[in-house]
Amino acid sequence: MIDQDDINLLDYISGELREEEREEVLKWIESSIENRVYFEQFRQNYLSMRWGTRSSLVKGEFPQIKQRLQRHKIMRYIARCAVAVVILSVGGLGVHSLRQEREITTVQQPISSISPGSSRAYLQLSSGEIVPVSTEEKILKEKGGTSITISSAGEVLYHVRDSLVEVADEVFNKLIVPRGGEFVVTLDDGTRVWLNSGTEFRYPTNFVTEQREVYLKGEAYFDVKRDTTRPFVVIVNDCAVKVYGTQFNINTHKEGVIQTVLVSGNVAFRKGDEEFRLQPGEKAEYWKHEGKVEVNQVDVSSYIAWKDGTFIFENESLEDIMNTLSRWYDVDVFYTSPEAKRVYLTGKMKRYKDIQELLYFFERISDVKFTIKGKVITVSEK
Repeated sequence: MIDQDDINLLDYISGELREEEREEVLKWIESSIENRVYFEQFRQNYLSMRWGTRSSLVKGEFPQIKQRLQRHKIMRYIARCAVAVVILSVGGLGVHSLRQEREITTVQQPISSISPGSSRAYLQLSSGEIVPVSTEEKILKEKGGTSITISSAGEVLYHVRDSLVEVADEVFNKLIVPRGGEFVVTLDDGTRVWLNSGTEFRYPTNFVTEQREVYLKGEAYFDVKRDTTRPFVVIVNDCAVKVYGTQFNINTHKEGVIQTVLVSGNVAFRKGDEEFRLQPGEKAEYWKHEGKVEVNQVDVSSYIAWKDGTFIFENESLEDIMNTLSRWYDVDVFYTSPEAKRVYLTGKMKRYKDIQELLYFFERISDVKFTIKGKVITVSEK
């Protein structure tokens, strides 16, 4: 049976306590050397559960978590013995050493201040003018009677106010989302598009042709307004994804790979004369160098979690994880050895937290360490 102390510690670490409850737990931790040692051991196990190499632990299977918490009973006994040995061996120095180690850990955790991304982008109008956009509200005008609203929520919205104005050719805008940015676009037909950092999205301000075509480089999540008479087509390099009304994610960030994950509805991934129809929960990947398309069943949550402010990594290499983080936090990453890139991790965290928390977790459960200087992160083996 898990005792209340363990439950309180778990809630304390995961940030689920009220301020007065946090103060009570903190007093308990500070009340004795034994409690501090036990807390450090408890936190280590918590980090292993949250950021482990086995997804079963991270997904929170209660029997395994309960089993690990039960081990704390034994650990608590060991902690008592360890404290006794330290005090008997070195007297008052034992208390000083433990306090000093705890202080060093606290100082090392906030390695540097690197802020997460935010709602910011650059909107290129048909005239070629480039307008910085963020959460500052503004209204812009385009050809063909189109009004563009920039909302405080970090979204560009298109409205055709003068339907009597005839437009011979489609008028295109481009939204450029830099590293460390994100933005949302609501197109003229009601389709909503979430753009991730490091993405370019080119689209008509008003769909006037029989096919709604847009162009993507980077990563975006689409919620397409259904229209059976006008299919919606996303052009990605020399490939295309054709839909009528559905939700899906496209990612081209990995060099030579185009990835499409279908959440609902149906889409057709087209390369040349070949067409692959996807069902919800399927992923299509086109590998340019091999010239092939692979379709697999996947858990879509890890592919679309970014849209809702979360990172989910499922047994991904540290190199791929750091590539994702470098775009969002706008940092450069260097490795002192290729072996550091091949560490595989599984875990979940909020997208808007400081990167130092995530790197601290990684250091505690793996054989790598991080050094931050300005906007550069160096990864090396311990």
